[in-house]
Amino acid sequence: CRSPEPDTAPTFLLASRMLKDKGVVGFAQAAAAIKAGVHDQDWNFRLAGGVDAGNPGSLTEVELRRLEADYGVEWLGHRDDIEELLRGCHVLCLPSYYREGVPKVLLEGSAVSRAMIASDMDGCREVITDEVTGLIVAPHDVESLAAAMIRLGADAALRQRLGQAAYDKAVAVFSEQDIVAHTFRVYEELCPVAE
Repeated sequence: CRSPEPDTAPTFLLASRMLKDKGVVGFAQAAAAIKAGVHDQDWNFRLAGGVDAGNPGSLTEVELRRLEADYGVEWLGHRDDIEELLRGCHVLCLPSYYREGVPKVLLEGSAVSRAMIASDMDGCREVITDEVTGLIVAPHDVESLAAAMIRLGADAALRQRLGQAAYDKAVAVFSEQDIVAHTFRVYEELCPVAE
């Protein structure tokens, strides 16, 4: 599943449902701050995910189009080709302040050996160890998110190191066999078999 980075300008991807508490607006604000600074104007900032009309925390299509216009991000809408999107990015971001389980998108990012940035939240910390398998930023902190994005956008060697470590951790800790074994251990603890 591992994939080399694309030979393009740095591309940052946030892939999730387009919920406010997934950090979508903060990601857009960080992108705008980067574009307004001295950094390459050809860096790309992409949002992938659909509107969740039944969720009061969802951004609307109008709000997402406004983020595109005001902050220079590209909203791709709902996508079924997440692996392809991950292969086409350099950095996966999840600046969530949502109470995550273990975010599937971070496991998918690990599987293709992408550098990742995520918030210091339960679930995210299960996948990302700061400075080892990715970078951890404070929730709601656009400035630290932008700084982490700038750091990874400018340092290909760091991206490669973090992406490789994330891949290695995914293989060692999150393989299908490990998940199945862990699940059976939990069942055995909750429902011991009478002898």
